[in-house]
Amino acid sequence: MFMNIKIEGYDNLETIKTRIDEVDKLVVIPSRNAAETIAYVVINSFKGLEKITNNGAVIVIDGLSEDSTVEIVNALKKRFSNLFIIPNILSPGKGGAMKTGTHIADALNANILVFVDSDLRSISPEWIILLAKGGEKQGYCTPYYIRDRFDATITNFVARPLTTTAYLIDLSQPIGGDFGLSKNFIKYLSREAPWHNCYWNLLFGTDIFITHTALYTGIKPAEAYLGSKIHETKDPGKSLKNMFIEVTGSLFTALIEYAEAWTKIKDKQVLKPEIIKEPEPPFIPPPRIIVDKEYSLKTFKKISEEPHKSIIKKFNKETMKILEKALTNNNGLNGSEWAIILIEAYKLFIKTPRYLVRKALLNTLYHLWQGRLYRYYQEASNLDEREVRELLEEQVYEVQSLRNIILEETFKHI
Repeated sequence: MFMNIKIEGYDNLETIKTRIDEVDKLVVIPSRNAAETIAYVVINSFKGLEKITNNGAVIVIDGLSEDSTVEIVNALKKRFSNLFIIPNILSPGKGGAMKTGTHIADALNANILVFVDSDLRSISPEWIILLAKGGEKQGYCTPYYIRDRFDATITNFVARPLTTTAYLIDLSQPIGGDFGLSKNFIKYLSREAPWHNCYWNLLFGTDIFITHTALYTGIKPAEAYLGSKIHETKDPGKSLKNMFIEVTGSLFTALIEYAEAWTKIKDKQVLKPEIIKEPEPPFIPPPRIIVDKEYSLKTFKKISEEPHKSIIKKFNKETMKILEKALTNNNGLNGSEWAIILIEAYKLFIKTPRYLVRKALLNTLYHLWQGRLYRYYQEASNLDEREVRELLEEQVYEVQSLRNIILEETFKHI
């Protein structure tokens, strides 16, 4: 079994099983080069477990870090007897760690599995309690954060709108990374879920894959109110290209893979998930993210060049007119224009079975997304928090209003 492969500095499943045969609640932390924050995340994870179980464990699943992450975790074992670190050898990305985590949780017969990211600077013991409580109650629990208006831009313009459109459940953070899972869902992910139908599921696409898998199985997720998410922040215009491609690719694939479930949903009203609020975590205002507006505009305007130009020629006439106007006016894309483009990209994706062609399409969509970011930076800069929330909810509605188009195209290919 792959988890029993021994790599220097790491534990394996056999080592863990000699210490704990079964575990009630398990926290898994995917990591890579997280030396600055890993101790803080581990310590708060144990503090949370201590409040809800006498049989908890924390496992760091590490992507062969090149810094001192492994040494720090091994040093913490002197304080925490149920702390382990396993190498992620399934993939060069987060998804391999999370898949490994579901296998280990299954092998240890865990009742609850909590995933938390390794770069968190705002995690508190309450996070573990809330995510575990939501997972136990509903089968799956996603996070509800307070974030800076320029954070979570892949969530706000791709993952949340399309997830809400498909399943008519408005999850604010379907790719938040911090999740709570029940025993039944752990077993499904470990034994049955189609991880390998899409390579991006084993990279940054893993969060959206897990969320859509939960929705496919009929789970109505809860949301855990976690306060602010403070982590390693990045300018979304400059640093998220691979993440955008992997998340969007995994999301489009999940819509196709799980179409038999979401296409049968006929409700017109969007459900709001139950929010788990107690115990309330301490609130720390999220830091402001500085964005480079002109970089986003410059990146967007590259769609007039090859290879993007060849892909955009495949769009319908309405979409072509939108892009011609946006390039002429030099003002990016508004919410309704972005919704049309996003759905048009999905339509091309579903018609295109080849991986390299799909990746090229997603690369072009990344440049188009930059046009939406450019306009959004202008729209949101001077709004208050309530107005920003309303603007993002309007983006969800703009995509959802095109649900019939998505349904029609999906029915042609399933």
